[in-house]
Amino acid sequence: MGSRISVRGGAGRSMRPPELVVFRHSSSAHGSMQHLHAAPWNVSPSCPGCAMPSVRSNAALRIGDVVVHGHQSFGVITELRDDGIEVNWIRDTGQPVRFPVDDSDEPLEIALPGSFFARVATQPNRLSQDLIRRPTEVAELLLDASAGPATGADLQRTLVDCSICGSNDADTWWNQVRKTLEESASNALAWDGHALALSATTRTEPDLGRAFVAARPQARWDIWEACDAAERNELVEYSLQTGDSVASTAAIRLATDIPDALAPRVLKRVLRGDARLGAATLLWVTDQSFDAAVAAAATRRDLRPLVRRILGHIHSSLQTRVVLRLLAATEPEEEPAALFLTELLPNGPASALQRIDTMLPAHPGQETVRMWLEERLAESTMERPVRIADPLLTQLAPIPIERAFPVTLAIARALARRHAEGMSGGIEGARWRAPDEVLLGAPSASTPRDDVRDAMRTIADLIIGSLPRNGMVSDADIIHHFSGLIADVPPAWSAVLCRALSTEAEHRPTDGLDLWRQLERARATESIRLAAPIRKRLRATMGFDTHIGAFKARTNQTNQDAFWMQSEGHVTLLTVADGISVATAGSGDVASSLFIQTCAQLWESWCDRLQQPSTSEIEARGFLDQVFEVANRAICAAARRMVGGDLDRHIPMGTTAVMALIIGDRLHLASLGDSRAWLVGPDGAALLTGDQNLRHEWLRSWQTRQPVDLLSDGSILTGYLGHFHEDGSPSLLPVTHRVVSMLPGDTLVLSSDGLPDYAAETPWEVARLLERNLEQAPDLHHAARRLVDAANRGGGGDNVTVLLAQLQVMQ
Repeated sequence: MGSRISVRGGAGRSMRPPELVVFRHSSSAHGSMQHLHAAPWNVSPSCPGCAMPSVRSNAALRIGDVVVHGHQSFGVITELRDDGIEVNWIRDTGQPVRFPVDDSDEPLEIALPGSFFARVATQPNRLSQDLIRRPTEVAELLLDASAGPATGADLQRTLVDCSICGSNDADTWWNQVRKTLEESASNALAWDGHALALSATTRTEPDLGRAFVAARPQARWDIWEACDAAERNELVEYSLQTGDSVASTAAIRLATDIPDALAPRVLKRVLRGDARLGAATLLWVTDQSFDAAVAAAATRRDLRPLVRRILGHIHSSLQTRVVLRLLAATEPEEEPAALFLTELLPNGPASALQRIDTMLPAHPGQETVRMWLEERLAESTMERPVRIADPLLTQLAPIPIERAFPVTLAIARALARRHAEGMSGGIEGARWRAPDEVLLGAPSASTPRDDVRDAMRTIADLIIGSLPRNGMVSDADIIHHFSGLIADVPPAWSAVLCRALSTEAEHRPTDGLDLWRQLERARATESIRLAAPIRKRLRATMGFDTHIGAFKARTNQTNQDAFWMQSEGHVTLLTVADGISVATAGSGDVASSLFIQTCAQLWESWCDRLQQPSTSEIEARGFLDQVFEVANRAICAAARRMVGGDLDRHIPMGTTAVMALIIGDRLHLASLGDSRAWLVGPDGAALLTGDQNLRHEWLRSWQTRQPVDLLSDGSILTGYLGHFHEDGSPSLLPVTHRVVSMLPGDTLVLSSDGLPDYAAETPWEVARLLERNLEQAPDLHHAARRLVDAANRGGGGDNVTVLLAQLQVMQ
């Protein structure tokens, strides 16, 4: 069978890195179960009078063992020391935490897995439920843990003393046991009207393996002790073959080593749902591959409930130790798994940090786990450690969006000073000094433009608050989704961020001083935007263009985009809808047209009200919400009608939409899906909307510290019109709203996703394209046409629609 894996434990040893013990068998140990069949094995599965195995030396004990002292105190071993053990006493009658095994007047007794005291320690709630579901089995467990017969009062007292139930429930349980025994004979229990005992009947088993599996928990110790090394090895194998979880767990505990050949079988059993065996493996098997396998299970959402159940079979006093080992075995790129495991720490990361030296002594992953937990504490708003005078920038997360300008200006000033000295770097290790100063870290081999990018990306990440690391979130992701993750991002600040994150370094601010200048100008713009009086005497000048897309035109496809623009006095409405092309109940062009029809109809009924001087933001939002609600119902009704009322085997039609209602200088945006809105001004182009798709939801899950795995194409829409509830009724998905004041020189751009997907390769290139065309085109119609042409030159693989609007003073 080759080499064997060592099992945790041994005198004077605490947790330490796994080790392999090589052990060669004699030839008689090879084969399946042949030598266990040499003679029948007579065993009483109930083992009357069988007491728990006694020990007077650390050598027989392991961390995680449940031990009983004097049939009164019992607890879980948490440490093994040269001078004794440390015990977390569950029922304490004055026993010391550090227990001198060798000097004790009365020996400790080990409660093997599956026995009464072991279940009290690890599964008290399940044991309480079994009082009702399996009353006689609980009686058998109680008697198996005692030295002989016991009265009903004795058994009830044990249940109450162990906090399994109250006295009334114990009395109910005992009455049920008596009733069961009186109604039918039991092969396992003997009742003489006064005391209850385990039956003395003996049955002959054809081999040791079956005897071991059939035996009561405590009787397995006697069988194990009667076997030689080869027979014990076969007992482990046979227990695993039968699938008996309790017997397999007991065999793992009793073994001093496990054959390598059996390791895959153990893992297979665990990953198929045997949480009890998984807990035993984590407690008593020293091979790191077991830790790595359970840590790998934590990367899969479907297996995370199993990881929780495994930890549920481990006493709470040992869970921190086990979770830290799993964290050490987690691959660096698997942050969702690491966050999941961190949440399983019973007392949180702060307590784990305080105990990490004793929990992971000499472990090669100790420092990595320490750094991970320190980062989690730095990010936590509930468990923030006491900070030094100048905390790291990374400890400021999440930064409120209102602090975006002060923090970025502080880091820009610090970079300007460093760059003026001819040095670069320092974003890593930068610290915050109140009220508004940044102390850079050590200089490094960098460039001023790269420093600008690193600074703005760092602050963007800190504003979002929590994101996966190791390059899983690109700069393009930040630009695409920032406005969807953070409300009310100042447009001018967003434009500076977009330039700073450009992949082409020459388009970034040149250095810290240039970044400082651009941020100061952007802050001035936003100060005016916030403080300027509302101007009503404005009307919109508009331009538009739409195209089926050069590629789609060649393949005779339809234009599923639809748009509408209308202006009355100082009120203007612009909307773009992009039909979804995968429908089998209706079509994308029908859905987008229905949305536009709804806009036109409701505009007629709302227009006069919206032009009143007293129109509030609440009324403006009410109009937008009503359009979306009515349009969703109309699209759903049409989809159902087109397939005769049965949608079971169909994909209903749907559409994305972005609406812009401009009242004076106030822009009210509402959107569902991935149609876009930008505001282009003297400070650059700022994306006002975020894509509502799976990637956005994935980022949102990280932001809220409930990370999920992104298992499919991140571009799949999660926001659209034409959505049904599970019961088949129309159900509008959440609409994203945004209100912004437009300043002189600002241009609103609405488009379907055909523009950003094909006009340029990156979001900052789209921003530059918008800025350049609006600056060079003679009017808005020419600018819109040039943008559509750019999308067609880029491949034209989708419909593209562009609407533009600027405000002018009414004459």
